[in-house]
Amino acid sequence: MRWADVLPKERMTVVPVRPGLGLLRGLGAGVVGVALLAAGFLVRDLVPAEADAVEAAPAGDVDRFGDLELSTVRLATVVEAGANERLRRTIKELRDRIGALEEEARFYRRLVAPSEAERGFRIERLTIEGTPEPARYAYRLLLTQIVDRHDWIEGDVLVELSGERQGEPERHAVADLVSDEDFASGFRFLYFQEFSGEFSLPDGFVPRAVAVTAQVRDDAGTRIRESFDWLVEEG
Repeated sequence: MRWADVLPKERMTVVPVRPGLGLLRGLGAGVVGVALLAAGFLVRDLVPAEADAVEAAPAGDVDRFGDLELSTVRLATVVEAGANERLRRTIKELRDRIGALEEEARFYRRLVAPSEAERGFRIERLTIEGTPEPARYAYRLLLTQIVDRHDWIEGDVLVELSGERQGEPERHAVADLVSDEDFASGFRFLYFQEFSGEFSLPDGFVPRAVAVTAQVRDDAGTRIRESFDWLVEEG
């Protein structure tokens, strides 16, 4: 027996060879690809823009949520810093106020129950403060009388600035530098009296010290004088 008799006989199909068929198939595939690409762009233009927005929404939302959280943290930090700064300013103002009240309490206690060292007529305090206007200052002068039995005391007070102009010494009475013509240079009180006002420095004048002289109109001719360094406090 021959193997040829056992194996099945295959049918052979003859395919005619056509020149240029491969090129046509390649061109056809290319045309189909271009058509599909064009269809894709067309569908993209026809579909509402909301579809893309919906599809991109999760990532965008995540970014917005992240930005919102970061903004919230920053805002909280700024708010906390501002609150802390306001709290510090409030505490400082309260401490300053408490200090001022304690000073006033000590002052009135001295008037009511004076000690031996504090008795008599005295220049209690002088302060000079700056103003928004250049070369213009505000002053406050306090005179007191601390005695067991208070009687009216009256007299005159003189406040003078001493300094220099272009290297030459110079003096000016505050009464001549104030804008108010009714500047009070006299005093009359039982316990204390305060003088206050504003004055402007002459051009080119540089103050160095302030001298206060108080003359009591009495039989003894009591006269006190005290000098202060030129020190300007914040207004």
